[in-house]
Amino acid sequence: MFRRITWLLLLAVSTLCVPAWAADADKPLRLLFLGDRGHHQPRARFEQLAPVFAPRGIELTYTEDVRNLDGKRLESYDGLIVYANIDELAPDQEAALLKFVADGKGFIPLHCASFCFRNSEKYVELVGAQFQRDRKSTRLNSSHIPLSR
Repeated sequence: MFRRITWLLLLAVSTLCVPAWAADADKPLRLLFLGDRGHHQPRARFEQLAPVFAPRGIELTYTEDVRNLDGKRLESYDGLIVYANIDELAPDQEAALLKFVADGKGFIPLHCASFCFRNSEKYVELVGAQFQRDRKSTRLNSSHIPLSR
């Protein structure tokens, strides 16, 4: 399962980063990876991805400190990966993130990022949706589907 998650993360991040990276292949692409200490284990995913990305010119930096979402700190990165469940985003952090993206920097929300910063409508709009709930099981209810008969 972790191997599948790792490959999906690798595919998502590398696909989203190719255009920016190809524009200046001599300069490494620097991405800030915002995680937390939750059950999705972002640090473990970071530790799996960083050595794979490094030889490809993509430099990942891990943090669990949301205070790193300020204009000054974000300036040194080409993109931000969010793979965390952090409840709140301060107004100044929200403004810095929105400016970062508006200035053409990358924003890569992965999986649980859709349940992050629930206090920020602008963040939810940037992600495109907000996680609602996990379903423990799926039940097919259509009589016309052979599997559900």
